[in-house]
Amino acid sequence: MSRTLIAIGIILISTILSTGLNPLPAEASFRDKFRKVSGDAGKNAVNSDSLVETVTPLLSSLAARGVDFPVASTSAGYVYTYNADVDLYERSPSLGPTLVERANTTGARQWNLGLSYLYADITRVDGKSIEDVARAVALFEPLSIGNLPGARETLTRFTLRENIWDFNATYGITERWDVNVLVPVIWTVFGADASVESSGVVGTGHSGDSSRVGVGDVLLRTKYRFDVSWPLDLATMLTLRMPTGSRDNFQGLEHTTVTPWLIVSKVLSQGDVHANLGFEADADDVAASVVRYALGCSWQPIAQLAFLADVIGNSGISNTSDVQTVTVGAKSRHDVETALHNNQIEFNSVDKNGSMADVTLPVPRADIVNISIGLKFGIGQSGLAYAGVLMPLTNDGVRAEFAPTAGIQFGF
Repeated sequence: MSRTLIAIGIILISTILSTGLNPLPAEASFRDKFRKVSGDAGKNAVNSDSLVETVTPLLSSLAARGVDFPVASTSAGYVYTYNADVDLYERSPSLGPTLVERANTTGARQWNLGLSYLYADITRVDGKSIEDVARAVALFEPLSIGNLPGARETLTRFTLRENIWDFNATYGITERWDVNVLVPVIWTVFGADASVESSGVVGTGHSGDSSRVGVGDVLLRTKYRFDVSWPLDLATMLTLRMPTGSRDNFQGLEHTTVTPWLIVSKVLSQGDVHANLGFEADADDVAASVVRYALGCSWQPIAQLAFLADVIGNSGISNTSDVQTVTVGAKSRHDVETALHNNQIEFNSVDKNGSMADVTLPVPRADIVNISIGLKFGIGQSGLAYAGVLMPLTNDGVRAEFAPTAGIQFGF
């Protein structure tokens, strides 16, 4: 009973700390700084404070998902199964996967504590260098009815680097039922330069690199392994994502999501195979919900060493949107829509309110699929360490060319 109370206490304390460690920053967010870079470039090009640009909303929205990397599983360490014949808990011979769930649970009254690190340098969007992508801009002169067609914005420099430390704890309430809490701490570095060209005149905007440290989205997870006599082991898991990270600083989604999972796996003589399928339902924006999936295997040539290979992905169910509020002066909604059409900027709607207009821009759904390759090895009698790298298999979204990761797990 005391161990159960400790497990519940850790979850509650982690949740309270995570919600309290991310107060609203006094200075502008990275998204605001990004927007100002584009605004400065437009103003310097045509002496206008008012523009609709698609670089900031598109990259900011895609980056929120692009930096949502796989995390350590609830049973990434050693797992134990009760053997009634000898009245003992026996350790599984399989070291198991790291970033993908297996059906095995940690074991009754067993703890599994872990720390992992991942580094990502975001450089690409839809398979191209972010700095090579030019997008249309609609520039408005508030005192006139006309607009300036043909403007283009290019990012001449873009920096987005993520250093992610995940702290996670799993406790086995029963032999088949685990609870887990995962708290990410993220150090993000961001900076950008942009240029806007209109009628041969080029304006520039600049934001030097700056960094933020904050708590990301906390995950509360619980897994139950079914007692079935099947060739494959079967389990289900439920994940609650709490909106504790800052979306505007590229450290979280700022949406509450719930993900039910189905997990199958099989321990083999020299390794295991495993597959996961889940649906992450977004409680704040149903259109932002995604399907999550993973498939992989491990090869264990010796008892204390395993080589891992997994395909891990998520796919959006539909397009989402982003709203920009811009100053358009005396222009009517029709004038704004005409300017957007003239500049070949896709938009969903325009709402006019006095001298301001809310322009809703579409953000395309993305298939974010990575391959994870690595190794896992034992440390003493109760510890495991792993190291690997994530590499993209698809071009969708805002991505890093590769993301190295490493971690340790200890059970007791």
